[in-house]
Amino acid sequence: MTTPPRTALLVGVTLGLTSLTAIAANPNRAAQVPQAQIPLLTTPPVIDGRIEPGEWDTLRVHGLVSGRYGLVDPREGDFWVGADAQHLYLALRTEIHPHQALLTRAQHAPQVTKDDSVEFWIDPYPQSTATTARYYQLMFNSAGISHQAAFDRAGQPDNTWRSRYQLAQQQIDGFWHFEIAIELDSFKAAVEPLATPWRMRIIRNWKMPWVQAGWSPQVSAFSDRDSMALVAFDPAAPVVQQLAYRDAAAGKVLMTFRLKNPSAKPQAITCTFGHNEIDQPRHFHTEDVLLAPGAEETVSYERDVAGEGRYQGVSEVRISSPDDQTVYFAREYGWKLDPAAVAWAPVPTEAISMFDLAYYPYLNKLKVRLDLASFKHRDRVKSIRLEVRPAGGDVLVATVFPPPSDDGQAEVFADLPELPSGDYEVKVFLEGEGVPTEPMTRTFERRRFIWEHNQIGLSDEVIPPFTPIEVAGDTVKTILREHQMSDLGLWRQVISQGEALLAAPMTLEISANQQVLPIQSGGVTFDKARPQQVTGHADWTSGDLQGRTEFGYDYDGLMMVTVRLTAAQPTAVERVRLRVPIKLPHWPLLHTVTDGIRMNYAGKLPAGEGVVWTSREANRGFLAGTFLPYIYIGGPARGLCWMAESDADWVTDPKVATTQIERTGEIVYLNVDFVSVPVTLAGTRTFVFGLQATPVKPRPPGWRRWGERASYYPFRWWYAGTGALWGSANVALWPTGGVGRDYMVVQKLDEARRTGIIDQAFIEQVCLSFDPLDWYKRPQDDPLVSYRGHLQSGFNTARGMDAISAYVNLSGALMCTPEWWTFQDAWTFEPYLTRNTRDDHREMLIWNETSTASSPSRRDFMLYYYKKLLEAGIDGINWDNVYAHPDRDPFVTQASRQPDGSLRPAVATLAVRDVIKRTAVLAHELGKPRCNIPHMTNAHIVPILSFADLTLDWEWKYGNSDCQDRFSPDFILAESTGLQSGNIPFVLFPPATDPDQVAWIRRTGFGACVVHELKSVHSWGEPFDSAYPLLYRFGYGSEACQVNNYWEPDPVVTLAGSDVKFIALLNGNRLIVIVTDYGEGGPIEMRLNYAKAVTDPFTRARDFETGDVLACRDGTLRFMLRKHDFKILLFGEGEF
Repeated sequence: MTTPPRTALLVGVTLGLTSLTAIAANPNRAAQVPQAQIPLLTTPPVIDGRIEPGEWDTLRVHGLVSGRYGLVDPREGDFWVGADAQHLYLALRTEIHPHQALLTRAQHAPQVTKDDSVEFWIDPYPQSTATTARYYQLMFNSAGISHQAAFDRAGQPDNTWRSRYQLAQQQIDGFWHFEIAIELDSFKAAVEPLATPWRMRIIRNWKMPWVQAGWSPQVSAFSDRDSMALVAFDPAAPVVQQLAYRDAAAGKVLMTFRLKNPSAKPQAITCTFGHNEIDQPRHFHTEDVLLAPGAEETVSYERDVAGEGRYQGVSEVRISSPDDQTVYFAREYGWKLDPAAVAWAPVPTEAISMFDLAYYPYLNKLKVRLDLASFKHRDRVKSIRLEVRPAGGDVLVATVFPPPSDDGQAEVFADLPELPSGDYEVKVFLEGEGVPTEPMTRTFERRRFIWEHNQIGLSDEVIPPFTPIEVAGDTVKTILREHQMSDLGLWRQVISQGEALLAAPMTLEISANQQVLPIQSGGVTFDKARPQQVTGHADWTSGDLQGRTEFGYDYDGLMMVTVRLTAAQPTAVERVRLRVPIKLPHWPLLHTVTDGIRMNYAGKLPAGEGVVWTSREANRGFLAGTFLPYIYIGGPARGLCWMAESDADWVTDPKVATTQIERTGEIVYLNVDFVSVPVTLAGTRTFVFGLQATPVKPRPPGWRRWGERASYYPFRWWYAGTGALWGSANVALWPTGGVGRDYMVVQKLDEARRTGIIDQAFIEQVCLSFDPLDWYKRPQDDPLVSYRGHLQSGFNTARGMDAISAYVNLSGALMCTPEWWTFQDAWTFEPYLTRNTRDDHREMLIWNETSTASSPSRRDFMLYYYKKLLEAGIDGINWDNVYAHPDRDPFVTQASRQPDGSLRPAVATLAVRDVIKRTAVLAHELGKPRCNIPHMTNAHIVPILSFADLTLDWEWKYGNSDCQDRFSPDFILAESTGLQSGNIPFVLFPPATDPDQVAWIRRTGFGACVVHELKSVHSWGEPFDSAYPLLYRFGYGSEACQVNNYWEPDPVVTLAGSDVKFIALLNGNRLIVIVTDYGEGGPIEMRLNYAKAVTDPFTRARDFETGDVLACRDGTLRFMLRKHDFKILLFGEGEF
């Protein structure tokens, strides 16, 4: 979508709304952003779930538009918007399926999108650039389940935000009446006459079929504020109510509006109506209305349409002051007349209205989900019989199951034998008197593949830079760290690079009767000690409870822990807590990650005494309650992380935080509650988690000399940021040209890299064999042109590179391959999906981004083709979407069904880790340079990244703001530098969207990157092109050049004035200091610590960019620094 230009957004704000776009910029495409000016309500509507005539004396909009296609949905819909000094009032009256009740399937907030629902996006201060400015999302289904979130200006959600509102809804005569009054204080805003307009999106999420329809046409994303309607509030504005947009029965245009003057003065109003048939010019009609105080008038524009039958056109309405300087209402929308069209999808007529299956080839298992809710005689169903057979063959498996539950739902499971390649049928029979006897049938297929159950990357060899694990007494030694085990099977102390991390031993606190029970342990036992793995256990008791701690180390230092707590008889417990006392680091940081990216906290550890942070504050996607899968507490490099994939066996309350950070003086306590509410334990509860100290490994020698593509880097690496650059399309793991899965494209790419010669004839041959319908659902903009352009660019760029990492998508899978048709159910994170087959793949979406690494079969599949890529000439893998992917399938992942039937999702941390570790082992075995890179924006999960070589962050926070406003120093140190995981840090700094700002924004990005030693992808142009050659001439990255970073405890440089960060490079008796402003700029005083720098004091410094000489007296120099700018200062004699 092309965002409409904002040519007049800031013009005349205090005079009312002005035009955003020229009328009829493209007569075939409704694209104008809606506008409205609304008088404040003197009498608020009654919030009772019944929208009465005349009750909502405020803005009304008729006809809801699909944001994707810009066409009014054929189902009837109206909404109202009003406000007074205390509340924002919203109402919708929308049509209900004539044969199906409103869908209410959601069990918790994120699932509301699965139901018939209403949705609102509200931005009270759209023009504000303040970091505190927020916009808001609210969704409601008809069962009262809501999802609410607040977003900052970078789009980062706060899912803990809640509004205060009064809501009522009813279903009346085939329509859903929804009314809500939201307290304005919920938005920390007030409705001020003639103040800055608000932005709003009002949506009805219809089902059967699913259409998200609302106010604005051409919406690329609901969070896109620029496409939200502009709404201003003015007591003197007229009330505008749209009553009609067409006369479907008569087959004509009919735009009808009711206008009312609520003010004490006459109002002159101009109404402009426009309409055109597709590919025809737009015709306009204007009416002038003069309304006396308190008067109202109905205005209509009627026009016949050409021909009969199907018709499509675009309409436009603009209601304004006569001089058009104040816009009271503006809207553009497309619509259709189609007598044969059916607005609603049919309701299933079979007894079984839903029949889903999922097949798991590696497990030889099948599950089936049935919905008999719409079958009025389901009480007659006494059992359900399931049969599995080869297509047209005899029964292989026959199983009988109980009848469905009271709500008509049933889920059945079947064990299967090893199936040979072929097509299979699943038949479901209902058994009972007076029920349908004909079975329902679904199909699946099993094909066998050469990659199944491979051992790629599963070697026991300890790969460099890691070293074999050593056990000495109670101490387990891994590279850079020593872990001293306690009698409880946890850490008594952990030492990282010679420094102790813990203030005291870790403990388990089991509370009952408001006191912590003592624990008696028999000590720790090591069961196995091998170079690549160490395991052990500790048995203990606490009151009437028996405990066992089992632990296992991998050679990167990750210790996975399983705590089993057994109650031989019912035992009352109030809390079970892991308590980790951490020494307050020199530069205290916190990074928390849930089940997504671009929403996680990274930054300074909150200050204060007592509890300073809880997991209630963490954003989350699918995860339930307050479970937190990952947390890091420490400094930029040294620290401790805790992780878990699931809270399936925990005892929690969604309102009670499971994780806390507590501060007492110089100690930071990490508290994790496996049992957070009183419970009577019976049997065994199991709690699984991981611990890892950082840094996990040293960064590779010469890492500072690495860079992305630019010729001035001593080691030139290319991250090949999309698959087409190396011959793939979409998310394929093989080149798409040629015959079969031929890797000749990759071999030729490697040849061009090594020789500098491109085989142009070969590229043309590949493009001739490219079938766009194999890779695109609907070819648009000539996909072959796009593919050819990317492939040519890839060959051009490859020349001269020292290493290349090929783009793949960890959560992306092709849906048009034989592998998918067999393994699709095991490869998605949902319990069930809309299955596709080889017969319909050209009609369906060609790929998805909802696949999970949790499935061993998918990991085997990926590793097999990664090996093909590396053997053909690629050096490393560049994974997109690397984070703790959410899992919602309890059948094959850590997700679980709770006793109340609700689904508790999990995350796939260890599965994603396994992919990266196996790839690292594979690359080592093939003798490749270390250049596997996960794209992990805002999710620096150390257990996942420890076997990687590089990281890629910052694909986030787009726009024209300075880099310093996007990413704070504490954010960068907490997640971006790669110090914790021992990786080379790369970032994708989004460029400016305003051409006039490109050079300046790039300059702020350079300043932020250079002082944090981040490698910027796409780092060309000034100041990169002049600064980095200087640094490498000086010896940066060589053994002769010492580096001092601003976050170190005893820095070479101290700075006063603005908030300024630095990096200092020392080579002999010459020094380079680069300073970058993170404050307001201004006069800066810099003092050199000679004891850490040079033996001979400097008397002057030279500004590298300007050549200006600055006096240095007694190690101190002063200069001016622009806000968010940088300065490169050279100390010493000779050429630099």
